[in-house]
Parts: sequence; structure tokens; C-alpha cells
Amino acid sequence: MSASKEEIVAFMALEFPQTKSMVEAVSDKGSNLSHNIGIDELRPGGTVSGPVTTNLTINFSAEARIIADCALMKSFVVP
Repeated sequence: MSASKEEIVAFMALEFPQTKSMVEAVSDKGSNLSHNIGIDELRPGGTVSGPVTTNLTINFSAEARIIADCALMKSFVVP
């Protein structure tokens, strides 16, 4: 059984109260999150650095909002 969007939002609020990320959608296969970029996220030059450690690529963005499409790669059941 998957967690609902409401359950994920409640978990994030409890465990990460400082986050500005918003849960947009949740499904059995993954989720979508967004994060509005503010002055606190900007690097010199007005860009946002986003290291991607799975492929050792660093991408820079000048967008006002970052959207993450998360896909479930492996699931397990906790007893």
C-alpha cells in the first residue's frame, strides 16, 4: 500500500519543516515535487546549482521554479 499525497505532505512538514518544496503528485510509480527559487538558493551570477550525483553532472538553472519528477526504481516492504 502506497502513502497518499496527504500523508507525504504531513511527513515532510513534520520531518523537514524548513523545506520550501511542495508535493505536487504522488502515485505508486513515483512523485512530482516543485520548489520555488528564492534569493536563498541563488549562487553568484544569479544561477541555481544542482549537482546530480548519479551521473556526476552539474546543471545550472536560471529558472524561478525547479520541478522534480521522481520515479520509483525498487520497492520493498518494511515488516
